[in-house]
Amino acid sequence: MYQYVFINDSNKDQYLREVLERLQSDYKDQGEPEGHFWHNRRVISNLFDRSEALVALNVQGAVIGYMVWEKFGNTTEIDIVEVWRAFRKKGICTAMLNAFTNRFTDVCMLTEEVIEE
Repeated sequence: MYQYVFINDSNKDQYLREVLERLQSDYKDQGEPEGHFWHNRRVISNLFDRSEALVALNVQGAVIGYMVWEKFGNTTEIDIVEVWRAFRKKGICTAMLNAFTNRFTDVCMLTEEVIEE
């Protein structure tokens, strides 16, 4: 139903562009709120550039969510997980986390902080 794609050199420009366009559009539609992920666009761009990201795609191949992380030696910290509103509560965040832990089997602990809308 949904596809989860890890970012690499061949796809990072395409998917980053889609994510940033969506974030900017959502930011403007919401009246430019202070706590919006658009304010983290430099961090998101940097992590896509380093291939420390994955995207969730719908059946048409459009981005419906993304996750970015940072590696610090033997430690990996997930920075942002976001799923577009219309696709929330469908298990996409859980599936992205599962894809991440299946790929990075050395992860022993994940923590979270939920940011309210």
